[in-house]
Amino acid sequence: MFWNKKDSHSISILVGNLEDPTGLEVKGHVFVSEKPDYYEIGDDLPQFEQFPEGGTRQ
Repeated sequence: MFWNKKDSHSISILVGNLEDPTGLEVKGHVFVSEKPDYYEIGDDLPQFEQFPEGGTRQ
């Protein structure tokens, strides 16, 4: 699944759809308010309760 926000210079990709290594870099986690309580995020990347108002491009 791919999507592009209007007036954006990048495209978002649902990386769970990819099988082979891609060289993509994770920038953060969105919708962490909806993750199950047994799932722990073990990195120092930014976490957003919902989709961040300014987008995920940092």
